[in-house]
Parts: sequence; structure tokens; C-alpha cells
Amino acid sequence: MTCEDICNTTHHTCDSNATCIRTNTGFNCTCNPGFVGTGMTCEDICNTTDHTCDSNGNGMTCEDVCNTTNHTCDSNATCTRTNTGFNCTCNLGFVGNGMTCEDICNTTDHTCDSNATCIRTNTGFNCTCNPGFVGNGMTCEDICNTTDHTCDSNATCIRTNTGFNCTCNPGFVGNGMTCEDICNTTDHTCDSNATCIRTNTGFNCTCNPGFVNCTCNPGFVGNGMTCEDICNTTDHTCDSNATCNLYKNQYWI
Repeated sequence: MTCEDICNTTHHTCDSNATCIRTNTGFNCTCNPGFVGTGMTCEDICNTTDHTCDSNGNGMTCEDVCNTTNHTCDSNATCTRTNTGFNCTCNLGFVGNGMTCEDICNTTDHTCDSNATCIRTNTGFNCTCNPGFVGNGMTCEDICNTTDHTCDSNATCIRTNTGFNCTCNPGFVGNGMTCEDICNTTDHTCDSNATCIRTNTGFNCTCNPGFVNCTCNPGFVGNGMTCEDICNTTDHTCDSNATCNLYKNQYWI
């Protein structure tokens, strides 16, 4: 007769994932490392609650990568854990691939007008027309081309870096917001016996009937009420190296 260690045969009843150990009374079955059970039945420990792995990984303690510094999202991006790892999405008001995010106002991705200022906000960005322009920020127009300025209808609106200025047109006087026909004011220089007539370039004075204009004689210059020898003025055309002399109401060299 030949006797053999039962553990070296198929006569024991140990699980295939267990180790058979012969004893004085027979044999014992012990589940191999990584398996749990009676030895006759052994189960993968990972399929049971006997392991100490965290529910989110294969470690004893596992943490959402987005709650750590192990992700590569930009400081202005939001990290979102996924089944395959994590995604990075730039926050509102920032643009980029999530790993690099830039203030949208420093890029061409915003929709503000070229004459508007882009201001980043928590919800995205706002556009505000620059001084001297009006609109919704996405479209801005020179205020002087609109009815939003407060210049008088007889004034010229001029856009400036701080807003706009109003200047009364020739022939009108005032502060630009209010302009009056110069001939209706005391700002003209017409004689009290003359009529002031506003023109596109300013105003003209015409003597009233019964009054005449005084005109200086040839060789003299002035307004007719006061006349001066032309040679004593700079109105003559003599060379700087010539002498001007009045002769028979004319001047000569």
C-alpha cells in the first residue's frame, strides 16, 4: 500500500484559491492572500466588504483630485472630476483651455465695441462706452453724431477724451449749450447807426440810411474815422531795406 500527503492530491476539499495544510487530524484549508472565506470556499477580497480600500479608489484613503493640488487646472478654472480623471473649465469672465485661462477683457473674445471699455465680472463681462461715446457698450457711437449731446442747434459739438465740448458757430455767441445771434447782443462791434447782419463767417455792419462810411484816402490806412500814414505802419509793401515815403497820397520807395 502507498500513502500520499492528501494536500498533494485532489482528495482534499480546499478551494482552488486556498492552501491545503496537512494536520495530525487531517488537513486545514487557508484562503490565499487576497481571498477571504472558510478555506473550502474563498472569495476575492475586493468583491467583499472585508477590504479597507476607499470607495473612490484603490488606496486606503482616496480624495477627489479636484480637492487637491494634484490637478493641473488654472487658478481661474473649475476642476470637475470625471470617470476618466478630471476636466478643467475656465470660470466666467475667463477664456482658455482650462489649464490656462485669461481675463476675457484682455483678449479679442469679448464683444465690446472698440470705443468701449470691457470690465470682467463674476458672471462674465460688461461693456461700457468710453467718454464721448454713447450706446449699449457692444455698439458705441460718437455722441456728437447723436441727439444725446446738449449743444445748441447753432453750435458745433466736438468729442473730447472726457466727453464733449460745445462751441457756438460763427455769428453766434454763448456757452455752446445756448447760442444767440450775435446781432441780437452787444457782442458785435457795429456802430449804433449801423445794422448788424449775421453771416456764415461772423457778421457785417452796414450804415443805416442817412449815414455813410468813412474811407481813408490812398496812402493812409485805418477805419476812416482814424487814418494813419501807411508808411508808419506795417501795411506797406516796401522791402525791409527800403524807405517808404508818402507822395501825393501814394507811397513810393
